[in-house]
Amino acid sequence: MEKKTIDRTLPPQAAPMEKIPFPQIHQVQLSNGVPVYLIPFGAQKVVEINIVFPAGRSFEPSPAVASFTGKMIQEGTLNYTSLEFAQKLDHYGAFIGVETGFERSSASLTSLEKHLESTIPLLQEMLVHPKFPEKDLDRLLKRTIQHLDVEEQKTEYTARKEFNQLLFGQDHPYGRTAGKQEVQDLSNDSLKAFFAHNYNFVNATILVCGCFDQAALLDLLESHFGDKALIDEAQKVDINTSGALREPASPSSGLHYFEKEDSVQATVRVGLRGFTRNHPDYHKMLVVNTILGGYFGSRLMKNIREEKGYTYGIGSAWLSMRHQGFFIIQTDIGNEYIRPTLTEMDKEIRKLIEDGVSEDELQLVKNYMLGRMASGRETPAQIIGLVNTLLASGIPFENLNEKFDIIQSVTTEDVQSLATQYLNPDKLLQVVSGKMEE
Repeated sequence: MEKKTIDRTLPPQAAPMEKIPFPQIHQVQLSNGVPVYLIPFGAQKVVEINIVFPAGRSFEPSPAVASFTGKMIQEGTLNYTSLEFAQKLDHYGAFIGVETGFERSSASLTSLEKHLESTIPLLQEMLVHPKFPEKDLDRLLKRTIQHLDVEEQKTEYTARKEFNQLLFGQDHPYGRTAGKQEVQDLSNDSLKAFFAHNYNFVNATILVCGCFDQAALLDLLESHFGDKALIDEAQKVDINTSGALREPASPSSGLHYFEKEDSVQATVRVGLRGFTRNHPDYHKMLVVNTILGGYFGSRLMKNIREEKGYTYGIGSAWLSMRHQGFFIIQTDIGNEYIRPTLTEMDKEIRKLIEDGVSEDELQLVKNYMLGRMASGRETPAQIIGLVNTLLASGIPFENLNEKFDIIQSVTTEDVQSLATQYLNPDKLLQVVSGKMEE
């Protein structure tokens, strides 16, 4: 038999990416009006349940209230201490957590389907009967203040805080960072009041993804979250009261340096205002960003890491919240490389604007992005995360299937035009925290 030889100096040819349709989403409603989105997915009997509330940082009356409310409802209930609650979850191999974002807070349950009759009541217990123990709040406050004492010595913390503030203003939710004083000023009463208003089930949306019996699951949701007593119309949150709707301060530009005299390295953040996910150019700008600094083979990585050796890693992102968005490049470098790194960042942006991108590089990036898109839809948690993002942004679910086609449609002309339109290097905000070399 003739042996086949493989030329290992040649990489395997990339096969064309095939479009993977997003799982079907079924919308139903509990008897008390709470909307439920059911997403059958996968063959493993694992179920992810998210109950989402308009309880993010944009709705908090003062800094840190939203995040600490999310923490405190996990610190025990009327019927269980936090330890007993954790032990119950461990017994069933389940997980319950709370995540707080800019607009929404999400309480999630990950459980085997066969244990839902035992784990869904625990989720209800946390969301309906949290205890808010004073001693646990004191412990969390002390731990957070100690953590901030350490963080404030780091260049990364300073650069992040100052970049956000200079881009959006310190009075805007997107530009505000809670400090030690804001944490010290928190009271249990303020957290309880925020919970009573924003976490009332009149504001809830339930998302379910995984392999489950739909009728049995709906019966469980109805019995634990469908009671009309959970609904208080007086607590309905008007999404138009979001602090993020306020017009942010005019963004700063140019170089802003924050000295850290004893620092052996510096953190650099460079960027400018962008736009939200519902902008027609959003997905196309993700392609532009990926070329520039959005993956390990990006131009910034090849230049500043591989060729110049200024850093172990550098990346860029085009980030969008519900009401604003921004572009950012970030890296950590030796203090001696601050000025050369800023120069090379500027050079790569101008090169993309002036010279554009080749067909080969563009196709490589498209393949990478579409592969990442496919791998980002492999678990129930990932699926729910995507749906939750669209709901938080007010974007139709059709967007989940359109993204593939939009990325495929991007041309070399699009890349150069979009970079020219949205990445003006003369408007960049440059924030550096470190010790500037003379």
